[in-house]
Amino acid sequence: MRNDFDGVVIEDRQVVEDAVVCRNLSVEGTAEFMSEVEADYVDISGEACFDVYVSCDKMTVRNRCVCKSSLLTTSVRVLGAMAVYGKLHSETVIVGGALKFRSTFRTAALSVRSGSLVKGSALLRTSRCTIHGVVNNSGVLTSENLLISSDRTSRIQEIRADKLLVKYNTASGKPIPDGSFLLVSDFVDCFSADLEYCNIERLYCDSAVIRRGCTIHEILYRDSIEIEQGARVERLSRT
Repeated sequence: MRNDFDGVVIEDRQVVEDAVVCRNLSVEGTAEFMSEVEADYVDISGEACFDVYVSCDKMTVRNRCVCKSSLLTTSVRVLGAMAVYGKLHSETVIVGGALKFRSTFRTAALSVRSGSLVKGSALLRTSRCTIHGVVNNSGVLTSENLLISSDRTSRIQEIRADKLLVKYNTASGKPIPDGSFLLVSDFVDCFSADLEYCNIERLYCDSAVIRRGCTIHEILYRDSIEIEQGARVERLSRT
């Protein structure tokens, strides 16, 4: 470990027992932090394990990172693999690799790039959520604006959104396989929905357009519903 560029650089294997407070923290080797870490910028090109609370303005994970406690930051970019066991609070989160969470995940904006994965088992709350890859969550996802534009299946147990748009991303140039879905969910509650290739047990909405490839077992709507050819709805009720 050395002091450099107005910060700390860890190049080899280190167990850091004392608290770290610095402007920049760069982990190029392998590091385990036993005490709190506070920094303006954290860059992990090696492997890092934070045993307790981490606070920073920006974090970039290029290889591997585990946060055993909570992470509070303004911006996170995950280009490798990251796991957060405690609460994850960040203004923006960009996932270009794999992110796993076990406790409450709150962010103003979440972007999941094509080929990337977010996997969790707790509340995921975001104002804007754009999914070009996959989100698998056995908890609840709440969002003001949720867009799923992908060619792979996301499995989210419960969704609560103001606006929900699910569409097949044709960038791959391949048609979606027969019987495949972009979203599988037990319960969706939203104001407006525009859906294709969704398998939903129960949809509760003000208005919705149900397009090709959808299988929805029950829809309860307040204002208007449009069901296109190629969609299957087993039960439809107006509340």
